[in-house]
Amino acid sequence: MSKPPRISLSPKRTYTVALSGVVGAGPGTGQTIVAGPFNFRFRVKGAEVVFRDDAASLLWVYLLIARDNNTSPGGPPSDTNLLSPVVPTNYLLGEGLVKRINLDYIAESDQKYIKAHALNGCAYAQSINVTVEIEEA
Repeated sequence: MSKPPRISLSPKRTYTVALSGVVGAGPGTGQTIVAGPFNFRFRVKGAEVVFRDDAASLLWVYLLIARDNNTSPGGPPSDTNLLSPVVPTNYLLGEGLVKRINLDYIAESDQKYIKAHALNGCAYAQSINVTVEIEEA
């Protein structure tokens, strides 16, 4: 009796994309951090946002996928918002915690950049600390 052929599937490569920086003292001050370009098609699987103890739920973090590396000093750039389909607001906020969110977005062939945009409502500067998990699509 012969053995069935072995089928070997190559695992898809996964990557952790770190987006970090500082957004100046608010209110209404924004900062966009950009990663890319990614020269392969990818799926965004999830993200993690760390909020400092003194964020007072006044730091709004948007996760975006884009065709360009344009940034915005105020509100978020007009790119595809990854949070819109999965949270009631189109941003995350918090204080002294880590928020993790599962996503399932396959980037279009011309979407090569991932952006985190922070909008600060605090009277002092805030750090931006976001990681995004992607895999080859």
